[in-house]
Amino acid sequence: ALFARHLLEAAGDELLLDLRLAASLPLPQDTLASQPRIEFIVFLVDASNRLSWDGLKTALAHVSSQFLMGRSMLVVFQESSRAATVPLADIERVATFYDIPLCIASPTDEGDVAAAAARVVRAVRAAGGRAVAPLLWRAMQYDRVCTTEFPAE
Repeated sequence: ALFARHLLEAAGDELLLDLRLAASLPLPQDTLASQPRIEFIVFLVDASNRLSWDGLKTALAHVSSQFLMGRSMLVVFQESSRAATVPLADIERVATFYDIPLCIASPTDEGDVAAAAARVVRAVRAAGGRAVAPLLWRAMQYDRVCTTEFPAE
């Protein structure tokens, strides 16, 4: 709920976001006809929950790799490196394999959540071709992590 609120705030009045939440993919066929076309997918993962990680891997199998490039982002919520059950190296490996921009944020730090939401909105604008030069889009692809790494504990 906090992330969705920050997404809507970051989008402002100029970008209409129609958020559709799903716990898994593929989406049920009966709801696809009544819903607008999907333009961008944000995968949210809780790094402290192995089921969340397994759900991501299952969901990725249902999305064309052609769709993922430029129209998706992986947002990982990780409280601390100690609390993570999924190693950061595994997360980075999946993001690199699918060429998905990666953003890591602390779910309890409102500033981190707001920064992650703003990053998603920038990527949505870029995917829609709104005010983003191709060079900037390429730079966003290489700027994979939007927050600093957690200090070693």
